[in-house]
Amino acid sequence: MKDLSVHIYFVNAVIKQAAAHGFDTERLLQRSRISPRLMHESQARVSAEQYAHLQAVTMREMGDEMLGYCSYPARRGQWSALCHWLISCKTLGQALKRYCLFYNIAEGGLQPSLLTDGDRAQLQFAPRPADIGKLVPYAYELFMYSAHRLLCWLTESLPPLEVVTLSYPAPPHVQEYRPLFLGAPIRFDSPQCSFVFKRRLFSRPIVQTPGNPGDLFAPPAVQYPGKPLPEPELEPAYQRPDRQ
Repeated sequence: MKDLSVHIYFVNAVIKQAAAHGFDTERLLQRSRISPRLMHESQARVSAEQYAHLQAVTMREMGDEMLGYCSYPARRGQWSALCHWLISCKTLGQALKRYCLFYNIAEGGLQPSLLTDGDRAQLQFAPRPADIGKLVPYAYELFMYSAHRLLCWLTESLPPLEVVTLSYPAPPHVQEYRPLFLGAPIRFDSPQCSFVFKRRLFSRPIVQTPGNPGDLFAPPAVQYPGKPLPEPELEPAYQRPDRQ
C-alpha cells in the first residue's frame, strides 16, 4: 500500500465540500499527514494510505459517506450495514439485487438499478431526483469505485467488466482512471453511468464471511497481489492527452 500513490485531484475532491461546509480542512489534512501546501501543486501525489485516512476522517467529521456531494447525506454506518447484509448472499447476482434494493431504501448516494439483456447485464448508477444535473464527476468516481471494489471483496476475485460507461466527458485526470476500475474499457459521454458485464457473473459465489472479512479498503494491488493492472482502454475519441 505504501508504494501506491494518488493524484492530488482526488485529495482536493475529498475535502472540497468539507471546506464549503465550514470544516477545518487544514486540520483534516494534517491528521492524515498531508501537507496543505501540496493542494496547490497540480502534479503532487500522496500515498494511498494517506488518501484512505483522509477520506475516512473527512467522512467521520461530515457524517456523510458521500462527502457532501449529494443532496442527502449517506449517514455514517450505511456502508458497513450494506456490507454486513450482502455477505449473507449466496451468489453475486443475489448480492447485486440487494445492493440496488438497499440504495432504493437509503437516502444518500446514487440510485443503482440492475438491467439484463440476453447474456449481458448492466448495473446503472443514476442521480436521485434532487441531484439531476448537479453531480460532478467525483460523485460518480467515489460511488462507482466503491461499488466495483465491493464486487471484488464479496467474491475475492476481479469480476471482469466489459465496459464502464460514464455520462461525462473525459476529465483532465483521465490517466488516473487506471486503478479505479482495474483497466476495464471506459466510454465517456454515454447516456448513463454503468458497469456492463456478462450475465454469467450472477452465478459467481460470495465467499466473504462475517468471521473472515477481507480488507475491503486495501488498494487492488494489495488485495489481489500478482494481478497487474492494465492500462485503461478508452474510446478512440478519448486518447490520452500525451497521444493527441
